[in-house]
Amino acid sequence: MRRLISYIAVLTFLLLNAQRADAVIFFGGYDSNSLGMLWRASSDGSNVQTLLSGLPGGVFQLALDLDAGKIYWVGGGINRANLDGTGLESVISGPLSAEQGVAIDTIGHKVYWSERDTDRIRRANLDGTGIEDVVTGVVQPRHLALDLDDNKVYWAQSGDRSSNVVQRADLNGAGTEALLTGTRPTGVALDLVNGKVYWTDYGTATIERANLNGTGRQLLVSGVGGSGPGGPALDLDGGMMYWTEDANGCVRRATLDGNSSAILIEMQGRTLKDVVFVPDSAVPEPSVFGLLGVGTIALLGFAWRRRRLATS
Repeated sequence: MRRLISYIAVLTFLLLNAQRADAVIFFGGYDSNSLGMLWRASSDGSNVQTLLSGLPGGVFQLALDLDAGKIYWVGGGINRANLDGTGLESVISGPLSAEQGVAIDTIGHKVYWSERDTDRIRRANLDGTGIEDVVTGVVQPRHLALDLDDNKVYWAQSGDRSSNVVQRADLNGAGTEALLTGTRPTGVALDLVNGKVYWTDYGTATIERANLNGTGRQLLVSGVGGSGPGGPALDLDGGMMYWTEDANGCVRRATLDGNSSAILIEMQGRTLKDVVFVPDSAVPEPSVFGLLGVGTIALLGFAWRRRRLATS
């Protein structure tokens, strides 16, 4: 019996350690023929895998629904797939501008997106039904981020007709307010733990952050390459942020304070448009308890058989 308990203890240790998946990033863009591509890599830049290629419309802003194990992106319309690249399907048919944003409300089970050409932010059920306007009368909204704790949607707004600001509103569309003025803000991300909003700015080639109400503005990274930096994606536990530089075909990262900027991944001949970060605790893995159950049953069967042979 003691030997059986030891076997189960060893099995438990091995299975629990086997479940420790590395944090990963997903990043997207398009190839030299403007066909979309989606990749996955470890957060240190290793183990780069091509999940999807040859996608009409490209792959632009990304959004995650980790509860359902799905990744969404803008590319012609709004599309999604499983986190391993299988199960590709269209959610919202296009055409939509490449500069649209997309975000997922995992509590209300809604997909939000911006329409830069029609000056509005819309939402629908996750299967694409029930489309409705959320915010209208905005000018050229781009990337989106949701604060589900405070029921807010944030977006970057920029273009030749726009006032070039970072704005927010309630999820029901009320209370629109301008937070920050930029040269040409593109991407936006939220740190709800520390009450910060981060954004990339194509016009100034910078990444900045401020408090959620727009105060306490800080310049973090300057000289960001490309014609439209994608991201940023935040790793709050690791103290890092990630972004893409489209013309350079690379993913870069730095500390959340903007220090130690370095190229993480280079994809020659590819244009990269956005990146999202997934912490190790959120990477879907097989059930530990299910594996333990199978292993324990096998060991019990082995012990019963040995005992039977010993007594026969």
